Amino acid sequence: FNTSFTRELTYLLYAKKAGNFRIEPAEIVLGGEIYKTRSIDIEVGQVQQRQARSAGANKGFDINEHLYLRVNIDRKKVFVGQQLNVDFDLFYRHQLYNVGFKEIPGFSGFWNKELWVAKQLEPHRQVVEGISFNVAPLRVMALFPTRAGVHHIEPMTITCDIPARRTSRGNMLDNFFSSDPFGRSQSILIQSDSLSIDVVPLPERGRPVFFTGVVGHFNLSAIIIPNQVRVGDPVTLRIEISGEGNFAAIKGVDLDTPEGVKLYDPTIEEEETLVKRRYGGRRTYEYILIPQRVGIL
Repeated sequence: FNTSFTRELTYLLYAKKAGNFRIEPAEIVLGGEIYKTRSIDIEVGQVQQRQARSAGANKGFDINEHLYLRVNIDRKKVFVGQQLNVDFDLFYRHQLYNVGFKEIPGFSGFWNKELWVAKQLEPHRQVVEGISFNVAPLRVMALFPTRAGVHHIEPMTITCDIPARRTSRGNMLDNFFSSDPFGRSQSILIQSDSLSIDVVPLPERGRPVFFTGVVGHFNLSAIIIPNQVRVGDPVTLRIEISGEGNFAAIKGVDLDTPEGVKLYDPTIEEEETLVKRRYGGRRTYEYILIPQRVGIL
């Protein structure tokens, strides 16, 4: 007859500085013997600073400690035409009302595409500098730089309502975020920081002579239906480009038709795709060709 017993102890640790640390083995004595766990090595990176500015907050109270808007980019250095994503996230510790977009950056120097925008706050919990926050994603943008140089992403501004501050004595934080018994509230503006992005030119070495500046991963295919016809009967040529990248930079296809074939302007169909936060799509060109002579064309 065997019995087993399990007791689990969970510790929540907060690093006070960046660096490499080792958690030494835990020990326990059972039946006169010492049992040890393995040591654990941890690498702690630099703390991401909470950068935000607000307008309309009460004097003497730093609302940025409890409510701020953060902007993140997945690359700080990109090539001309290469996609980078910008995320805007709202961090808050207390109830908010009527959250809305006040000012959206213009993204000068980029062709931009909105990948996602929040219709309502759907937060998750995250600990920042030892403080637990609600984190609600607000917007995700795909940017494709159109020229080399240092580009700047201007701040995004949102508006929201918070309960009006009470005048009674007590803890300032409780007073500021406690609901007013008469339902009164005050509106404030929350603004993210601006960011700088280094955009480098595409390399000249090895560049194909037909390169037009489109950067991404693309497939090109063509099919003709039918491939055996009488003179004067129509033929459909379907050319498809698919993949990920800035499809707006693809101006068209070069089609060299043989002598003895009449070509009509194509009909074009487009479809956008989003796979793992990478913007792309599919574009189809459908041509009608009329062969006007016999032979293999």
